[in-house]
Amino acid sequence: MGSDERNLTTGSLICDKYKICEPIGKGGFGICYAGEDLTTGEKVAIKLDSKTGNSKSSVLHEITIYRDYLKPINSCIPAIYWYGSQTQLGNVIVMQLLGPNLEKLFQLCDKKFSQKTIQMIAFQMIEIMKTIHSMGLIHRDIKPENFLLGSGIHSKRLFIIDFGLSKPYKDNQTGQHIDFNTTARMTGTLRYCSINANKGHEQSRRDDMESLAYIMAYLHLGSLPWQGIKVRQTISRQKAVQEIKETTPMKHLFKNASNVFVDFLFECKHLDFKEEPNYEIWRTRFGQLIDEFDYKYDWDRFGHNFD
Repeated sequence: MGSDERNLTTGSLICDKYKICEPIGKGGFGICYAGEDLTTGEKVAIKLDSKTGNSKSSVLHEITIYRDYLKPINSCIPAIYWYGSQTQLGNVIVMQLLGPNLEKLFQLCDKKFSQKTIQMIAFQMIEIMKTIHSMGLIHRDIKPENFLLGSGIHSKRLFIIDFGLSKPYKDNQTGQHIDFNTTARMTGTLRYCSINANKGHEQSRRDDMESLAYIMAYLHLGSLPWQGIKVRQTISRQKAVQEIKETTPMKHLFKNASNVFVDFLFECKHLDFKEEPNYEIWRTRFGQLIDEFDYKYDWDRFGHNFD
């Protein structure tokens, strides 16, 4: 959207109830705005694009995912207040407004997290993946920007957002798992996607979990070995990143960290396509690393109020 279109959008009403305020995020889907419920005064998030009726719209796809899979869930997924399509605004989702994402918090801390903060994050991310996967979904775009702190009484807990690339990995009626194939295109964020996703292989639960491990490595190192590669063509870049992921020793990604991180990445990379990850074992192992799980993070020292 250009500035003129944003100006037209700001101040618009959704269902004569939700007022669109300032933009707070932008991506391939369109723009996410802060908003307000005029009946209660509650702050909300409003996600929209301008592709009404376009089946390729990620917002429209996300609406379908929320409608068919996510509506009963609350613990780690933002509440949805309204979704649909409106003239001139396109596809719209009105949802719970959350706090900052992990990438912003990492930048706030000069890209240096303590082991305790990383361990508490790892524990929660595994718990979130268990929840998502239990609904028959894989997320397929696991990255720090998609993990956000909650707000209010939930401001110490992590939530997950952006289901625009999500996909069922099993049939809701029969429970039958999707089949493996090597002809799928790469889906997700190149920096964090699994090696199999990097190759264009069909994804399953194991790929979400491998992406979690790369987030943990990023938070530990401050950057990943395959960042910043100078390759002009997308396909060449994709292959170059794949080669570095395949050849980088796992211990290098978690130098001076607990072996639990290395073990976690190793197991994620060796899961079978249809195999269920052992979430409870990994929650237990990461939990045992934490002397006191008190939800006190490195960014708390800045005294920011994220409510």
